[in-house]
Amino acid sequence: MDHASISKHDIARFMLSEDESTQAKELLEMLFDFQEVTKALQDPTLTLAGVRRAFD
Repeated sequence: MDHASISKHDIARFMLSEDESTQAKELLEMLFDFQEVTKALQDPTLTLAGVRRAFD
């Protein structure tokens, strides 16, 4: 989106700053990791050793 469109529609106040964008990307990466571990923990064939490996 170009500067003219941002100014015309007054959406700059809704856009993330560079730091906020970085934080959002880092949070998203952590959530993907969390989701993968959650799925793995629900596997009925998972053993205690497998759980320990997941958290090491």
